[in-house]
Amino acid sequence: MKAQSKLPYNVTVTDDFSSLQTVLKSHNIFNKKVLIITDHIVKRFYYNKLESLFSSEFNDEVYCFTVTSGERNKSIYTCEKVYKFLIEHNFSRQDFLIAFGGGTVSDVTGFVAATYMRGIDYGSIPTTLLSMADSSIGGKTAVNVCGIKNAVGAFKNPIFVYDNISVLNTLKDRDFACGLSEVIKHALITDASFFDYLENNKAKIVSKNPVVLKYIINKSIEIKKRFILIDPYDLKERRLLNFGHTLGHAIETNERLNKNHGECVAIGIRMAMEISAFKDMDRVIRLFHYFGLDTDYAINNQERILKIVRNDKKCVDNKIEFIYLKSIGKAYIKELNI
Repeated sequence: MKAQSKLPYNVTVTDDFSSLQTVLKSHNIFNKKVLIITDHIVKRFYYNKLESLFSSEFNDEVYCFTVTSGERNKSIYTCEKVYKFLIEHNFSRQDFLIAFGGGTVSDVTGFVAATYMRGIDYGSIPTTLLSMADSSIGGKTAVNVCGIKNAVGAFKNPIFVYDNISVLNTLKDRDFACGLSEVIKHALITDASFFDYLENNKAKIVSKNPVVLKYIINKSIEIKKRFILIDPYDLKERRLLNFGHTLGHAIETNERLNKNHGECVAIGIRMAMEISAFKDMDRVIRLFHYFGLDTDYAINNQERILKIVRNDKKCVDNKIEFIYLKSIGKAYIKELNI
């Protein structure tokens, strides 16, 4: 498979909204009908900043659709409400969607963009560390169906991604830690020096030092980009990015929203390290704990967890491609019987 030379969209990592107008103009978005999809919290803190950009450009056809954040709302039902809004307001394939929020907003917007009238363009303005460092990059969109996480999805790249790290100042500590779980994963699978950086700068990360935040977001994007360019449709190499997610997703489903995605990924990474017989596990766990991510988890119903794993899209004939950790910075794929 021949890799592309770059992502098919631009990613901006900055600390304010000052260059967003230039990004929107470069894609002729001010001349389109626009629906901004956001959640109640982001709308309260930041929506007026986007609205003022469009007002300054005399675009009267800007609408806002607010969804309730949280994993239970990442559903076909939520998408259906967005479809209805788009139809009632006569949106065409030439119009535009903007995802302005975290994971739920990003996934719902991306899935709607992939499916409404067989495809409408969208841009992403993430407001969580998880979305900035991971989920907004790569074109994967999905919703949960019948209690199975990401059971229905599509590949749909945004036209642009705009990361304004200043919005992370209003992010709850628990949600901030959720994103750090994915950042640590990126380091573990491919870059030992990045893991060293996270250890050496952990206090600055917790205090949300802007220079350090920009670095870890850009570094995570760079790592993820390598896999996406080689394997855009998640057929082989890109699956290394699933480290900790096979069991993490099963625990997330089993917990029924008691734990967030990053907390479950941290637990899944610990379990994957145990299965890998990884010798430096304590070092990794110490970093998770510093960021407030508890990796201890007692499986009370092993058969239920296995049943959930068997519903994973990567599972065939009770065998799944599992990501093992050889050393910090080196992961590999091997089948695991379940």
